[in-house]
Amino acid sequence: WRARSAGGRPADRARLAEARRAMTAAQRAGELAPPFETARQIADAHPQAAEAQNLAGEIAYRASRWPEAVEYLRRGASEAQGPELRFYLAVALYESGERDEAARVLREVSARLPSTGFVESYRVKILAGEGGQRP
Repeated sequence: WRARSAGGRPADRARLAEARRAMTAAQRAGELAPPFETARQIADAHPQAAEAQNLAGEIAYRASRWPEAVEYLRRGASEAQGPELRFYLAVALYESGERDEAARVLREVSARLPSTGFVESYRVKILAGEGGQRP
Protein backbone atom coordinates (compact mmCIF):
# COMPACT_ATOMS: atom_id res chain seq x y z
CA TRP A 1 0.00 0.00 0.00
CA ARG A 2 1.04 3.55 -0.46
CA ALA A 3 2.91 5.23 2.38
CA ARG A 4 0.16 7.82 2.87
CA SER A 5 -2.65 5.30 3.13
CA ALA A 6 -0.63 3.06 5.42
CA GLY A 7 0.55 5.63 7.86
CA GLY A 8 3.87 5.58 6.06
CA ARG A 9 6.03 3.68 8.52
CA PRO A 10 7.51 0.33 7.51
CA ALA A 11 7.24 -0.83 11.13
CA ASP A 12 3.49 -0.12 11.08
CA ARG A 13 3.07 -1.98 7.79
CA ALA A 14 4.89 -4.99 9.27
CA ARG A 15 2.76 -4.88 12.43
CA LEU A 16 -0.44 -4.70 10.34
CA ALA A 17 0.71 -7.66 8.25
CA GLU A 18 1.33 -9.65 11.43
CA ALA A 19 -2.08 -8.62 12.82
CA ARG A 20 -3.71 -9.82 9.58
CA ARG A 21 -1.91 -13.17 9.82
CA ALA A 22 -2.99 -13.56 13.46
CA MET A 23 -6.59 -12.70 12.54
CA THR A 24 -6.56 -15.31 9.77
CA ALA A 25 -5.07 -17.96 12.05
CA ALA A 26 -7.45 -17.30 14.96
CA GLN A 27 -9.72 -20.18 15.85
CA ARG A 28 -11.66 -18.41 18.63
CA ALA A 29 -12.84 -14.86 19.22
CA GLY A 30 -10.54 -14.57 22.25
CA GLU A 31 -7.54 -15.00 19.98
CA LEU A 32 -8.51 -11.83 18.14
CA ALA A 33 -7.75 -9.47 21.03
CA PRO A 34 -3.99 -9.09 20.35
CA PRO A 35 -4.30 -8.47 16.59
CA PHE A 36 -7.21 -6.08 17.23
CA GLU A 37 -5.13 -4.11 19.72
CA THR A 38 -2.28 -3.82 17.20
CA ALA A 39 -4.56 -2.73 14.36
CA ARG A 40 -6.47 -0.35 16.66
CA GLN A 41 -3.27 1.36 17.81
CA ILE A 42 -2.09 1.91 14.25
CA ALA A 43 -5.54 2.97 13.03
CA ASP A 44 -5.88 5.48 15.87
CA ALA A 45 -2.38 6.86 15.23
CA HIS A 46 -3.06 7.17 11.48
CA PRO A 47 -6.73 8.13 10.96
CA GLN A 48 -6.19 8.57 7.20
CA ALA A 49 -4.74 5.06 6.77
CA ALA A 50 -7.62 3.19 5.14
CA GLU A 51 -5.95 -0.21 5.39
CA ALA A 52 -5.38 0.17 9.13
CA GLN A 53 -8.99 1.33 9.65
CA ASN A 54 -10.37 -1.54 7.61
CA LEU A 55 -8.22 -4.18 9.29
CA ALA A 56 -9.20 -2.95 12.76
CA GLY A 57 -12.84 -2.97 11.63
CA GLU A 58 -12.62 -6.47 10.17
CA ILE A 59 -11.01 -7.88 13.30
CA ALA A 60 -13.63 -6.17 15.47
CA TYR A 61 -16.36 -7.64 13.24
CA ARG A 62 -14.91 -11.15 13.56
CA ALA A 63 -14.79 -10.70 17.35
CA SER A 64 -18.41 -9.42 17.42
CA ARG A 65 -17.23 -6.09 18.79
CA TRP A 66 -19.99 -4.30 16.89
CA PRO A 67 -19.53 -0.65 17.94
CA GLU A 68 -15.79 -0.83 17.27
CA ALA A 69 -16.37 -2.55 13.93
CA VAL A 70 -18.71 0.29 12.95
CA GLU A 71 -16.25 2.94 14.08
CA TYR A 72 -13.27 1.60 12.16
CA LEU A 73 -15.13 0.47 9.06
CA ARG A 74 -16.75 3.90 8.82
CA ARG A 75 -13.33 5.51 9.09
CA GLY A 76 -11.97 3.26 6.33
CA ALA A 77 -12.59 4.83 2.96
CA SER A 78 -15.57 3.16 1.31
CA GLU A 79 -13.74 3.17 -2.03
CA ALA A 80 -11.03 1.05 -0.34
CA GLN A 81 -13.66 -1.44 0.80
CA GLY A 82 -14.80 -4.31 -1.33
CA PRO A 83 -18.22 -5.88 -0.96
CA GLU A 84 -17.10 -8.13 1.89
CA LEU A 85 -16.02 -5.22 4.11
CA ARG A 86 -19.17 -3.29 3.23
CA PHE A 87 -21.21 -6.36 4.24
CA TYR A 88 -19.29 -6.47 7.54
CA LEU A 89 -20.20 -2.82 8.08
CA ALA A 90 -23.87 -3.53 7.35
CA VAL A 91 -23.91 -6.40 9.86
CA ALA A 92 -22.09 -4.36 12.52
CA LEU A 93 -24.52 -1.47 12.00
CA TYR A 94 -27.47 -3.84 12.30
CA GLU A 95 -26.08 -5.46 15.45
CA SER A 96 -25.43 -1.99 16.91
CA GLY A 97 -29.05 -0.98 16.36
CA GLU A 98 -28.47 1.29 13.36
CA ARG A 99 -31.00 -0.54 11.21
CA ASP A 100 -31.70 2.13 8.57
CA GLU A 101 -28.00 2.71 7.90
CA ALA A 102 -27.41 -1.06 7.80
CA ALA A 103 -30.11 -1.42 5.14
CA ARG A 104 -28.63 1.44 3.10
CA VAL A 105 -25.14 -0.08 3.12
CA LEU A 106 -26.45 -3.54 2.34
CA ARG A 107 -28.55 -2.29 -0.60
CA GLU A 108 -25.46 -0.46 -1.93
CA VAL A 109 -23.40 -3.66 -2.05
CA SER A 110 -26.01 -6.41 -2.29
CA ALA A 111 -25.61 -7.21 -5.99
CA ARG A 112 -21.89 -7.87 -5.50
CA LEU A 113 -22.24 -10.28 -2.56
CA PRO A 114 -22.13 -14.06 -2.91
CA SER A 115 -25.37 -15.81 -2.12
CA THR A 116 -24.48 -17.90 0.93
CA GLY A 117 -26.72 -19.00 3.76
CA PHE A 118 -25.00 -16.58 6.13
CA VAL A 119 -25.28 -13.61 3.76
CA GLU A 120 -28.91 -14.43 2.98
CA SER A 121 -29.81 -14.72 6.68
CA TYR A 122 -28.48 -11.23 7.31
CA ARG A 123 -30.01 -9.89 4.12
CA VAL A 124 -33.43 -11.00 5.39
CA LYS A 125 -32.84 -9.63 8.91
CA ILE A 126 -31.45 -6.29 7.78
CA LEU A 127 -34.05 -5.69 5.10
CA ALA A 128 -36.97 -7.01 7.19
CA GLY A 129 -38.26 -3.48 7.67
CA GLU A 130 -38.49 -3.32 3.90
CA GLY A 131 -40.44 -6.54 3.58
CA GLY A 132 -37.29 -8.69 3.67
CA GLN A 133 -36.97 -8.25 -0.05
CA ARG A 134 -33.71 -8.92 -1.76
CA PRO A 135 -32.59 -5.71 -3.51
